[in-house]
Amino acid sequence: MLLPLTLSAAPAGLGLYKVTASMLNVRSGPSSSYSAIGALYSGSNVEVLEISNGWGRINYNGRTGWISLSYAVHTGSKQYSVSAGGLAMIKSLEGYYKFKYWDYSQWSIGYGTRCEEHEYPNGITEPEASALLVKVLANYEAYVDSFLGVNGIEVSQQQYDALVSFTYNLGNVWVSSSDFKLRTILLNGIVGYSEQEIRDAFGQFVYAGGQVVNGLIYRRKVEADMFMKGTITTPVAGFDDVRSNAWYADEVSFCVDKGYMKGMSSTVFSPNSNVTREQFVLILANIAGADTNVYKNISSGMSDVPTGQWYSGAVTWAVQSGFVSGVSEGVFGRGQAIQRAALARLLYLYAEQNGMDVMGRAELSEFGDYDIISLKSSAWMVAPLCWAVDKGIISGVERNGVTYLDPRASATRAQTARMLMQFSELE
Repeated sequence: MLLPLTLSAAPAGLGLYKVTASMLNVRSGPSSSYSAIGALYSGSNVEVLEISNGWGRINYNGRTGWISLSYAVHTGSKQYSVSAGGLAMIKSLEGYYKFKYWDYSQWSIGYGTRCEEHEYPNGITEPEASALLVKVLANYEAYVDSFLGVNGIEVSQQQYDALVSFTYNLGNVWVSSSDFKLRTILLNGIVGYSEQEIRDAFGQFVYAGGQVVNGLIYRRKVEADMFMKGTITTPVAGFDDVRSNAWYADEVSFCVDKGYMKGMSSTVFSPNSNVTREQFVLILANIAGADTNVYKNISSGMSDVPTGQWYSGAVTWAVQSGFVSGVSEGVFGRGQAIQRAALARLLYLYAEQNGMDVMGRAELSEFGDYDIISLKSSAWMVAPLCWAVDKGIISGVERNGVTYLDPRASATRAQTARMLMQFSELE
């Protein structure tokens, strides 16, 4: 059932605005094609006397000026702030990262918040990341508030949460561009659109770096569910970012109960964070019941794996057990996200060594990326993938009617939990 949304018949939002951009040009007319006559800066307050196509007329130094209201928030129009449920959803979608990472076009840390390369040399704690997220979200609330206020749109709390999540991930470009179906739907009123049309509007942008990203496909589904149904669910296994309606909820609960995986903290699982190579060999050691402390101070022979670290014993155990040879001679690949094919290979080698079922080979030629799998350089992954697909440990991902295996794609913690649950059935 769609939650109600109403539209006022006339433009709204006259009154006091606060500038949210670092610098906002004041122009001689209501369009970016007009010349700049000055500028306002972040935090400046200004009274809007007239609104025309998303532009506000102001009195600027004794003359008429116009500003784009996409970069200012109407201080009298704030309907909501992100709710506790909305914040939990955004945390779940972003995943918690203690250390900064390169996210396509920027350095990010914590729950996907932007940072500079030199910041946080010692990482960030989960409470610090949570506080930083709340602080940064205020800017994205301002973008949404401005769009809703200028256009006289009223939304429910859950719809607001979904829109802030969408904006935090994508940026505020959607509020001023007719290329975005979601903007058109909000302007026209959602009552005239079907549920599938609204889902398609959220799912319009699932690309990063020119490639379809599975995590973004999932994110848009979650945001659409929140927008249309106000989905608020209970946490699983004590993790605030694993909700009972998530596709991976049972898998996470299973892996935690078995002791295969732990949370990033007592309340954070980070389902959408990538699993690194050292994290996965520790998971494999947990499955094997190996005492990695025995190996903690024994060299693994890998130049990028010092002794005495939390992962040292697991890497040494994996090397001595014949499961790991590194990404190159003497290099383990510490910190690198494990590829789906590499994960399948480690499970295959473990199963083979421990007398588990390694029979059965699926035909891979039906997958859209078989040309990659069939390369000579990919020979190492063929048998493990044929086996993993046959056993249902790895399944394909459908894009535009074509199913791909994505063997070189990274595996998230949620995806890994699903693979491990399926793998356990072989024992």
